[in-house]
Amino acid sequence: SLAIIQRAWTGDKFSYTGKFYDCKDVQLNVVPVQKPSPPIHIAVLRNEVAPFVGAQQFPMMMIPYATTERLEELQETTASY
Repeated sequence: SLAIIQRAWTGDKFSYTGKFYDCKDVQLNVVPVQKPSPPIHIAVLRNEVAPFVGAQQFPMMMIPYATTERLEELQETTASY
């Protein structure tokens, strides 16, 4: 779904077919002012997702009380990002 949103924000007409979504000839009437797109931050609710977020080069947000049981896990998650 993130790929669809990013593509829509360009303002170009596009189609997308994937495992969960199918969009045909979609084009936004109003596009974001920010170029190339508004900032995107990814919330990490499971520590093992951090490497994926880092690989995509998105800023990561963490909720320590929801994602960790030990303080050391924060360091591990940040390092794996």
